Amino acid sequence: AAAAIDRSFSEVPREDHQEDAGSEQPEQQPPLDLDMLAQQVYGIVKRRLTSERRRLG
Repeated sequence: AAAAIDRSFSEVPREDHQEDAGSEQPEQQPPLDLDMLAQQVYGIVKRRLTSERRRLG
């Protein structure tokens, strides 16, 4: 079964795959600010933990 899978991947022409990937690119988005995202996630998690402590406590 593994040999059949290996053959099926090797039969895919690379040029076609690259053209498909290039024609379906999403709109360019600005790079993510990971520090800002981490701060937002931290705030959400902190609020949820605080509310859980109150609920259980």
